[in-house]
Amino acid sequence: MKCPDCHNELEVFELKDIKIHECPKCKGMWLNQGVVKDIKDLLALLNILRIKMAVKHPRLEQAWEDIERILL
Repeated sequence: MKCPDCHNELEVFELKDIKIHECPKCKGMWLNQGVVKDIKDLLALLNILRIKMAVKHPRLEQAWEDIERILL
């Protein structure tokens, strides 16, 4: 498979059964549409949990911001 940006051959690696295509030249990372939907669903769930935790445990707000920064 070719990189949509620079047309170099993509390398494939797996992370927790998710296939990620990466371009060794431009370092672009490409995910299929199903994986993107799964990530969006996970982020929505994390946001709901964050709101609930922030109400009950205000000091944990920074921890959730750190998690978001890592995931995004």
